[in-house]
Amino acid sequence: MASILPIPYDRQPPARQGYPDIGVVYLVRSAGRYKIGITTNVERRMRQLNGQQSAYPVELVATAEGFGYREFERSIHVRQDASRVYGEWFAFVPDDVATTIELMEEWQEGQDWWR
Repeated sequence: MASILPIPYDRQPPARQGYPDIGVVYLVRSAGRYKIGITTNVERRMRQLNGQQSAYPVELVATAEGFGYREFERSIHVRQDASRVYGEWFAFVPDDVATTIELMEEWQEGQDWWR
């Protein structure tokens, strides 16, 4: 299941444990818009987004971790393209948010074998 705030991220990311293609797909919200992105370190990425990279506070909504995270992120971008505002930012209605979280949960459930 995708993590919803608060997210305990106190263990070493698997990408640093010899699994090079394991990473995190995240969904954040800022100023009424949503961003779907990737990282291997959620805490660091949130610091970046809330630092110089955003004029508004950025709130973490959900994460999902697993193999092939880059491809999975791209697939969500394609699926949600009608709501795209710019780059990785989307103007979602509540159903879009729920659908994105469901996709993340389903994807992560298929990744649990390595945990």
